[in-house]
Amino acid sequence: MPRLAARLDGAWEVAFEAERGAPKAASLPALAPLNEQVDPGIRYFSGIATYGKTFAASAGYKPGAPLLLDLAQVGDLAEVRVNGRLIGTLWHSPYRVDIGTVVRRGANRLEVRVANLWVNRLIGDAQPGVTKIASTVMPTYRVDAGLRPAGLIGPARTRPTRRGARRSAPRPGPTIRNRRSGTASRHLEAACGRDHLLCARNAATLPARLQCCPG
Repeated sequence: MPRLAARLDGAWEVAFEAERGAPKAASLPALAPLNEQVDPGIRYFSGIATYGKTFAASAGYKPGAPLLLDLAQVGDLAEVRVNGRLIGTLWHSPYRVDIGTVVRRGANRLEVRVANLWVNRLIGDAQPGVTKIASTVMPTYRVDAGLRPAGLIGPARTRPTRRGARRSAPRPGPTIRNRRSGTASRHLEAACGRDHLLCARNAATLPARLQCCPG
């Protein structure tokens, strides 16, 4: 196994998209699926969750050398920034990207914006006694439907890699510019919306074990 250049375990700060039922922010002691959290606002969250963490490259790391960021598991799509620079969008497994061009000696700031489908929020809205967050024109998910793995699940780590290995990382996905932010990617909602609509149309008649949209 290659030596780790930086460990990304421990606590992460998470900020949640507004008006989606979740708290404004939370601190997670370690990466774990959002759908397994105790707080129902987080457990049933659908939208964009922004994860932040400061890390230091190892003493022997040379700035500019290839350094692979491996997020391991993501639900469903991630946009990666390091030290304020957009690296790219990871939209399928393996969720890996070379960040060596922007990592520096000392402290580095990592930001991972993760967006998931509407499935979990719709299941949350089906729970008894809740104030609904989403608006639908037809029945969607039953109260006992299974939640999709959501958020930055990890375990996240970085490791040195050969320069030629940069090509093994998935190319950044297409970015749709957001009029409000100018640079924020909104392609998850565009790409996944069609899958969700197809799934939601039939969800009321599907067994609970099948009530999820394709990834």
